[in-house]
Amino acid sequence: MRSKSCPTSRSASTNQRGCLIGIAEEAAYEEQIIPLQQGDRLFLYSDGLLEEPDSSGELFGKERLLDMLTTHRSIPLNDSVQLLEQAVLTWSGKACLQDDLAILAVDIQSLSPTGRP
Repeated sequence: MRSKSCPTSRSASTNQRGCLIGIAEEAAYEEQIIPLQQGDRLFLYSDGLLEEPDSSGELFGKERLLDMLTTHRSIPLNDSVQLLEQAVLTWSGKACLQDDLAILAVDIQSLSPTGRP
């Protein structure tokens, strides 16, 4: 996700899916390179985020996630993660989620001379 101040501001997602990390020693993983720029934000999350149902069974879903991240891209990163956690809880209508929820969020503040974060 690009910073709101960036003229080419956008949200993007990958369709990467695969075996859980650390579950099987012989698991093979597909590598993907995602070019990042200063001001980008990177969100990695567990399937529990997208697959949390509301009372009618509708899942939180990727579109809702991207809408939230785009709308709130100018707030501090920690606040963004907390807002996302609260949104999923509110969506579910329950005191706790049906599945685990893990979110790793990173602000790309500067790049090395090689162009890597």
